Amino acid sequence: MISIDMQLASGYAISHEMTQGSAYINTEGLVLKEYLSGQEHRSLRTKRAIFNQKDNIVELIEPNFFLFNSQGKPMLSLTAASSQVDLKNQLIQIQGNVHVRLTDQTDFYTTQLFWNTREKTFYTNAAIKLIRDNHQIDGKGLIADEAFENIQIQQFAAKRTLSVPATHTTKPNQAIQSKK
Repeated sequence: MISIDMQLASGYAISHEMTQGSAYINTEGLVLKEYLSGQEHRSLRTKRAIFNQKDNIVELIEPNFFLFNSQGKPMLSLTAASSQVDLKNQLIQIQGNVHVRLTDQTDFYTTQLFWNTREKTFYTNAAIKLIRDNHQIDGKGLIADEAFENIQIQQFAAKRTLSVPATHTTKPNQAIQSKK
């Protein structure tokens, strides 16, 4: 059983307009939650969402996605500058300062990421940076399952040991020095 709970943050409104025969819905402060078998499965918080009914595309500004395991426990969070959700093909294109944070303190960075929600996979052809504990892996291209348990890096570039262990506040290019 799947149910969707949609609510707007306090003080925000939805506007509806017709443009060239297509319906657009524009909202600020949107929160969406998807439940699977009574457990929270996915949620989205975004600063702004624009829905184009004709093309079945939702444009999200500053989205924050959250995935939960089958027990409803957080698995990962994903933030970016923007994303486009293709509702028909169940494909989400995420771009601009993409950051995936796993519960084991692993951080993944890229400029563009695709999320196929039907196949439950993430992929990119862009440069990637994966940081865990005091190790960093750089490369290009990645395919991963939704939990980031199975990761394939298409072109491996380098593996580094960081002089300072990465923390949640560490930016991908800060305090990173290779040990020789």
